[in-house]
Amino acid sequence: LIAEILGQYPEASTSSLLGTGPVSELSLESKTTIYIVEGNIPVLFKLHGSTLLYPTVFGLNRTQGLTTVRYI
Repeated sequence: LIAEILGQYPEASTSSLLGTGPVSELSLESKTTIYIVEGNIPVLFKLHGSTLLYPTVFGLNRTQGLTTVRYI
């Protein structure tokens, strides 16, 4: 999976999510969980289809979502 995420969290944006190294990706049925390392802080994004749901940092709710989730 290669994705570009832009929007409310520029500090968590990345040009590629390859499922290796500091960035990991898990596909579970129709849901995708993407972990992005923000500095040394892993940020958890839960996606359903192309919609971002409930971005969290160590279980703390981040109420804003991303404006764009683009799959290449």
